[in-house]
Amino acid sequence: MSNLHLGPDSQKPPEVKGQVRLYGMKYCPFTHRIRLILSYKKIPHDNVNINIKNKPKWYLEIHPEGKVPALVDVNGKVIVDSVVIANYLDEKYGEPSLYHNETKVRDIELLDHYSKLISIFSNCIHGNDSRPINEIIAEISSLLVEFEEELKTRGTVYFGGFINFNYK
Repeated sequence: MSNLHLGPDSQKPPEVKGQVRLYGMKYCPFTHRIRLILSYKKIPHDNVNINIKNKPKWYLEIHPEGKVPALVDVNGKVIVDSVVIANYLDEKYGEPSLYHNETKVRDIELLDHYSKLISIFSNCIHGNDSRPINEIIAEISSLLVEFEEELKTRGTVYFGGFINFNYK
């Protein structure tokens, strides 16, 4: 599919046999999350970009709320919400896994909490948050505490593995 974002007068693109289809928006961080997973797991897929301000009428048949991303699996099953889609893809398509076995449950929980941060950033970028900046920073800082504490518990500086700074 092209980089065009389909609008209200567009026709639904024909299905691509044997591929999952991701409906999203090119600059949406939640859609980007799923694109990264599809690429990481080497899952054949088709991207269809939706104009989220002026959605195609046919898209509401796929996702009645009109939100992105939405994934349609090869069997026609529709999955919505990026965390739910990520977990579905990880369960159905196996290796490589998105999570370490010993931290999987906590990683999924943190991913859900991270979505709250993304929403705050998105609202700021798009001018949808009129609060004073110090209130926004305070909220973000309070939400980041959980992540900092988890990194300390794991004894690493980032999620998803470990790093060795002893370059010799």
